[in-house]
Amino acid sequence: SRFEGLYMMIIVCSVLFPLGLAGSSFLSSGTAALQVLLGNVYALLLKLSLMDVTHRDQEAYLHLHAIRYGSRARALIFLLIFPYGVLGIALTGVGLVSCPSGASEELSRVLLSGGACLTWAMVTLADACHGDPKPYVHRVKILVQLAAAAAFLGPWFLELSSMLSVCWLVVEMALLLLVQLLFERLRLDGPPPGWEWG
Repeated sequence: SRFEGLYMMIIVCSVLFPLGLAGSSFLSSGTAALQVLLGNVYALLLKLSLMDVTHRDQEAYLHLHAIRYGSRARALIFLLIFPYGVLGIALTGVGLVSCPSGASEELSRVLLSGGACLTWAMVTLADACHGDPKPYVHRVKILVQLAAAAAFLGPWFLELSSMLSVCWLVVEMALLLLVQLLFERLRLDGPPPGWEWG
């Protein structure tokens, strides 16, 4: 849960707070306003997918956590890749802020795509360090997340505009969250705790 708190702090400091300071950009044009709003949606989806889907801090799963499960090398890898995931969130935040502020499209595209790819590559590697009561579901989830991390590079390779790049990120993030919920449902034989409605 300490790592989740750090992720939330980085999301706020690198994405939400700078987007809040982009208030003048919000008023400059409809496109800039939409980019700021989509940046906030991305931050919300990222927060949900990083912290509210996987519940590894529950007592039943603590023995499968990377620090307790397997070798010391696995625990060290888990600890060493965390800062790179945080760096990915920060780079994506800079990209989201650069879009409405009128920075070069190439810079925005590289920051958005590269940051999101780095974030999800590192989150997936960290996830791979954990054990799981359903190893097959866990392995498929890791492969899907690695494919999603690579897909975040799409706007960069397709040379999309900054607006389309932000849209790509938000749509892919929403799809990734839905896929994660599906895998958690399969893993836990029901929805993640706290996700039951009604």
